[in-house]
Amino acid sequence: MRSNLFIALSLLVSATPSFAMGIDSAVLSADGQSIKVSGITIGGCSEHNLTPSLQSCAETFPVQCQVKVIDSGAATDGCEALIPIEGTFKLKEMGINPADPYFKNASLRFFLSGGDKGAVVQLKN
Repeated sequence: MRSNLFIALSLLVSATPSFAMGIDSAVLSADGQSIKVSGITIGGCSEHNLTPSLQSCAETFPVQCQVKVIDSGAATDGCEALIPIEGTFKLKEMGINPADPYFKNASLRFFLSGGDKGAVVQLKN
C-alpha cells in the first residue's frame, strides 16, 4: 500500500511542472501599444525578469508570430517551486509596430522556453 502511494505521489510531482509551466494569458492594453502576460514557471524563488523575444512570423494573412518569453530568474537559486510570473511588454520594444500594415490584426503567441502552454492575443488595428 505504501509503495503504491509513493509511486502515485512521485508520478504526480514529476508530472506537475510539465502541465503547469507556461503562459496562461496575454492581454492587449486598451491603447493597443503593450501586452500583459501571466503564467507559471518552475524553479528560482528569487525575482524573475521576463524579456520578450520575437521568434518568427508565419506569412499568413493576418500574420501569426511566435514570441518567446525569456525568464532570467528561472532555476538560479536552487528553489524548486511553481512561481507565478507576470510582465508587460511594449510592442515597439519587441520590434512590432502596430501601425505597420504587415502587423494588421496579427496574432501573437507568447510561450516560455520549455513550457507546454502558450497564450495568443490578436492585435486590433
